Amino acid sequence: MKKGGKIMGSMFKRATLTVTREGEEKIIEIPLEGSQDMKAIELFKRASKETGLPQSNILIVKKTPEGEDVHVKRTDKIEPGMQYYMVSRHREGGGVVPPSVKRKLLRQIDYLQKVYNLNIVFHPEMRWIMVYIDLPEKGIWKNKKGDVIKAIPVLIDVPPDFPRTIPGVGFSHPRYAIHIPFLTCNGKPLKELHECSPWGCNKTKKGWYWLCFQEIHGVECLISLIRVIEDSILKRAGFVKNGG
Repeated sequence: MKKGGKIMGSMFKRATLTVTREGEEKIIEIPLEGSQDMKAIELFKRASKETGLPQSNILIVKKTPEGEDVHVKRTDKIEPGMQYYMVSRHREGGGVVPPSVKRKLLRQIDYLQKVYNLNIVFHPEMRWIMVYIDLPEKGIWKNKKGDVIKAIPVLIDVPPDFPRTIPGVGFSHPRYAIHIPFLTCNGKPLKELHECSPWGCNKTKKGWYWLCFQEIHGVECLISLIRVIEDSILKRAGFVKNGG
């Protein structure tokens, strides 16, 4: 078997679909014996059944032999031996946050607003939190239009088990991401600030870019997460050595 592309040998008469639920991957075999023209809509149905997500929140991709992800349409024919993968859309931020987590976040938001006078808005079900933070006094910060700015909004997808799961971590766009607008400091774009996937997340169309974190440590609440983001922006601008 080779990585990406088609699976050889006995697997030729079937395809596989990898779905992810609550951080765990499951590989589903799709038999194709006698079904040479099976449509990809069946992949969406299986992914929806396994994850509980509506089909409108699911995208399917396949990997080429070169390792590239190709978006699969519902009307496409399932290719024998192909490996397919489910990708969740990111339109609504995080998942369904339990009442206990929501109450803790509401208390933290109230504290941040009263003590630090931060402007904070959030989804009614706490799927995301948007915090407006001041940029460091060092350097000249500009937005995509070239205007000098002193503050930016930070859009945080909230994992249902926050802070056990910390948003923003991943070499590719994570399920729970941290977004900010395009930003430059002293004429240089902020490091590790990326456009969103054209099929996994549509926030770049609305002016958001995702911050890539390979790892995040020491986050126990929303307050410490905001501090990590502020420190990371300073490092990405080159003011601290070995920036993350």
